[in-house]
Amino acid sequence: FPSHDKFATESQSVDKDELASDPKSKDIGVKLVEQYHFQVAPFLQPKKVEHQVMASFKGFDYGITGTIDLLTEDQEIHDHKTASKKNSSPPDSHVRQGSFYALMAKSMDEEIKSVHFDYLIKKNNPEIHRVKIDFDPLYAVKIAQVVGAAIDTGTFIPNRDSHLCTRSEERRVGKE
Repeated sequence: FPSHDKFATESQSVDKDELASDPKSKDIGVKLVEQYHFQVAPFLQPKKVEHQVMASFKGFDYGITGTIDLLTEDQEIHDHKTASKKNSSPPDSHVRQGSFYALMAKSMDEEIKSVHFDYLIKKNNPEIHRVKIDFDPLYAVKIAQVVGAAIDTGTFIPNRDSHLCTRSEERRVGKE
């Protein structure tokens, strides 16, 4: 399986604190990818994969950047997440993220029909849990405008959903 070599190579460039401590994690990851390949992938026709977007908008001083995991020929966006358990609904941060994906796709002149989060559940017998979310590109625009106004005024808005802006990160940075 060629992904084993790629995993070994790419894991060398990752901070050791960010690597999974469970030695079985690679095997579970391979099982998840296999499960996705057989259960989901045959029904999707990719249009763009891991597509990086740098969107700018008329009358707005700041752009939005991100990577869309998968845009299909059916004008669906699919984002892939791993999780340790199946949740009944996606977290609010994923709903916001889906709205930003739809906004970024709009900047590429793509009209999105739906946004899906495909959760790969990390278990010995892996599961794929697919969730279609409600998305609202106008909501994403409003968030971007608020963040842009905060930048203009020098106001810091903590984002507790980001691993880069957790309370523990604030404590760590404060020690430097």
